[in-house]
Amino acid sequence: LQCALAIGSLFSWLGEGRGRRSCLLLSVIMVVVIPVLIFQSSSSDSPKSAEGMTNSATSSKRYDLISRRIAGSGVSYETLFSEGSPQNKALLWITAEDPAQLRPDDEFLLARYSLAVFYYATHDDFMFQTTVMNLTTSTEPPEHVDLGDGETLEPPQLQPPPEGEVESFGDDLAGQPNWINEQGWLSGRGYCLWHGVECHHRPGTSVYDTHYDGNNGIILLNMTENNVRGKVPAEVFHINTDLRWVSLSGNGFFGTVPTELSMLTQLRYLSLANNFFTGSLPNSIHKLTDLSRLYVDGNYFQGRLPARLGDLSQLQSFSIYNNLFTGTISPDISKLRNLT
Repeated sequence: LQCALAIGSLFSWLGEGRGRRSCLLLSVIMVVVIPVLIFQSSSSDSPKSAEGMTNSATSSKRYDLISRRIAGSGVSYETLFSEGSPQNKALLWITAEDPAQLRPDDEFLLARYSLAVFYYATHDDFMFQTTVMNLTTSTEPPEHVDLGDGETLEPPQLQPPPEGEVESFGDDLAGQPNWINEQGWLSGRGYCLWHGVECHHRPGTSVYDTHYDGNNGIILLNMTENNVRGKVPAEVFHINTDLRWVSLSGNGFFGTVPTELSMLTQLRYLSLANNFFTGSLPNSIHKLTDLSRLYVDGNYFQGRLPARLGDLSQLQSFSIYNNLFTGTISPDISKLRNLT
């Protein structure tokens, strides 16, 4: 603007005519004055450049604040933030890519991060196919069951599935889209609107209004038959201890069940049925004393059942068939008087 005004005044002065000296003076002004004005004008834009530098520094500071909060809370160990890991991808997403851009100290940031870890951990088809192939070719029942005091018992002869049945099931899963329904996931919307996630109702709304655009305490995670494939990360059980209902049944989950499951002390319904889980059921599952429904059938669980299952006094329905459990059943199970 200053430059334009100066040029306008200059041409007005020239209009009066001043001869050759006027032309000389005009040349001097054009060479000296106008560049100075242009420099001053461009200098006024310098705060924008400083602002850009500040934004860059803030971005780095935001990463540090969020990563320290996650590690400090115990949701993820800092060593898990290695490049390419689900935890690293989730951290980068919530730091820079998440349209919601929650504050580092936001009450619901950890839950949003944990769900992002779950999402990234279940998008590795190569690992899924390799695991299924290894399971179907190498999993065998033990040669004998140790009863203690030197006694052993021959295990029952398990009837193998028809040739190719399990492999076909794995191939069928791998041939379908991963996450049949992932509506809302990793969008800018509140996670209470993401597919399979429900939250506490908001004040002043119906108790049934649990699926809405917002972040709140999560009460339900339902991935039933959604073709979700991968290992269940421990972070998913850090969502919040108020989780009441979890169903991962009918998917392609594999590996062991994280012991952090026992943190969900308000859990009432848990289904891990019809997956490829291996290892043993966590002994700490007895801490889920509000559990009324527990389904783990149709997996590759091995070893003895948890010794303190009797502590699940509210259990009404319990299904463990089609696994590789061995050993005796603890007398403690007689405490489950509500089983139907």
